[in-house]
Amino acid sequence: MQMTNSPVKLSHVLCCDKICTALEFSDKGIKQHEVQRSNTTISTLDAIYERDILMFVRYGLTGAVATACHYIILLCLVELLSVQTWAAAGFGAFFGAVVAYFGNRKFTFNSAISQRQSLPRFFMIAGLAIAMNSSLVWLITHYFNLYYFVAQLIATVIVLVVTYQLNKQWTFA
Repeated sequence: MQMTNSPVKLSHVLCCDKICTALEFSDKGIKQHEVQRSNTTISTLDAIYERDILMFVRYGLTGAVATACHYIILLCLVELLSVQTWAAAGFGAFFGAVVAYFGNRKFTFNSAISQRQSLPRFFMIAGLAIAMNSSLVWLITHYFNLYYFVAQLIATVIVLVVTYQLNKQWTFA
């Protein structure tokens, strides 16, 4: 793709077969270009997609380990200690967040951002995740009368999607 000499930020590329439409944002406005994909472009796009897929898989694996820790604590607190489900979900989520930080920092994102910067960001997002998780479990168990563990599974999926994007775009970027 030919780019001009002015500072340009490529915002989005849509491809269909061998033709791509690129939107370029610059200080002169938005330009739309249609370009033919070359083998180099295809290879570059394939590499980006592979990297993103691998990153998401790693995030999922790290999340699976963190979630296992979360769920074990949730089950123990509810079943053995009779702690309220919303509180147990919060404690479990916090412990899972600690596991997730260290796993995502190195294994998922291989971040060069200092811990001084990434750790507070991560825990701000983790705090949001804990609040979302506990609220969703409470909402689902009280308004939909679902078993707390089913509610936790639903909450986990929603929180996973939100936190992946936030951590990728802000915490470890």
